[in-house]
Amino acid sequence: MTPPALRGAYETDLREAFPPSELKPLADMEGMRERGIYEPLCLTEDGGEAAGYMLLWKHPEEPYVLVDYLCVPARLRGRGVGGTLFRMACAHAKKAGAEKLYISAHSAAEVMAAYWALGCVEAEEIDPRHAAAEPCDVQLERLL
Repeated sequence: MTPPALRGAYETDLREAFPPSELKPLADMEGMRERGIYEPLCLTEDGGEAAGYMLLWKHPEEPYVLVDYLCVPARLRGRGVGGTLFRMACAHAKKAGAEKLYISAHSAAEVMAAYWALGCVEAEEIDPRHAAAEPCDVQLERLL
């Protein structure tokens, strides 16, 4: 995903999907991307329009890749876009040498059902940084 595409996604779909308190500043995302520890993935429709995004954060000292954001525009939800993005993220993380994906997920029933269906389980080792940042979230992992 190019820097202009990341900016466009941030200004539209990400801002719509996440409250300001949960959305890190674009400059932080861009800086981490430049340092090679943040990878924004984009799935496009046949016409080239973005169908969804997954932003991944590779902690250099951790054996996992964090799913920082998963965003599917409301008009495309329920069509398998999130699952396709998740499988893309698994392949990307495995190629990067990660042992698992780590997800700090909203505890809503539909969110949890989607992650369970994708093979996620409750995290065996909870990362205290993520648990403290989002105390109501459920800490999950998907072994690769």
